[in-house]
Amino acid sequence: MATSSHSPVGSQAAPSVTSPTLPPVTSPKVKDPRKNEDGTLKLGLKMATIYVGDQVEPFIVHHALITASSDYFAKALNGEFKEKDGICLYSGSAVTGVGYPSFLDQCILGNYIQDRGYKNALNDKLIDHVAKMNRLPTHLAQRAWESLPESSPFLTLLVDFWVHAGNASWYQETDGSWKSGDVTDGPIKMWRRVALGLVNTAGTPALTSGNRPWELNRCKYHEHEEGEPKCV
Repeated sequence: MATSSHSPVGSQAAPSVTSPTLPPVTSPKVKDPRKNEDGTLKLGLKMATIYVGDQVEPFIVHHALITASSDYFAKALNGEFKEKDGICLYSGSAVTGVGYPSFLDQCILGNYIQDRGYKNALNDKLIDHVAKMNRLPTHLAQRAWESLPESSPFLTLLVDFWVHAGNASWYQETDGSWKSGDVTDGPIKMWRRVALGLVNTAGTPALTSGNRPWELNRCKYHEHEEGEPKCV
């Protein structure tokens, strides 16, 4: 997959927020499908060879390990999957950097390989990055809604950023012109959800740093199988 052309967060004009002190997050008490009962990894003897893009050097990984958490690889390496015999698993360059576009790139990959644990961990890292950088992403919506399903917790997180931390400076420049990014390019599906969130919170005190949804309950931005216990 190609990396995004957006600039890293450090080089783009993005609104600042007061850096919150995040409350301690309870580690999910969910059984890790990659581990045995005693906590050791399910390695097994069978190996899988993975090629990425046009790279000649393959990645050799344990078959049981890569198929345990990813529905994509489970089907690709075990089932009647058109690519299982080596045509192509996925191609593109590796994601580098720590800017917000790289988080979106990795989320798209996580959605493609159907690995819930990977996507959950990625959203946690995004929340940590927001606190560390003292900025919020405002240039991801167009590509995010084009590339991810509407049910993606990543999209929910982007919506919540606008609903619970956004202000007028996110929308307009000092001369009154509209800002670039989500304000002008964001899809109607995003803005409908933002508008609904703003209506639902109208008349209530604005949430302060440290009390916003992503700071209090990260599990809201996680995916869980039916019947699987929540994180907290």
